[in-house]
Amino acid sequence: MDASGKVSLAFSNIDGTSNAQTEASKEVLSIDASIKPFINLVWAGVIVMVAGFIISAFRRSKESLVID
Repeated sequence: MDASGKVSLAFSNIDGTSNAQTEASKEVLSIDASIKPFINLVWAGVIVMVAGFIISAFRRSKESLVID
């Protein structure tokens, strides 16, 4: 699949009459590294959510000890 969303397929020996080994093609691995400028906002949100969960869990456990 390329950047435009098109997929290219290449077939060889579709009819199945030839069992000869075809030459192995070279495989290519392409990695795209990019900078996402607002990812820090996502991480800040995760930290706030985790902190809120810890605080609420601590308060609830304290409240359950007082009631019992």
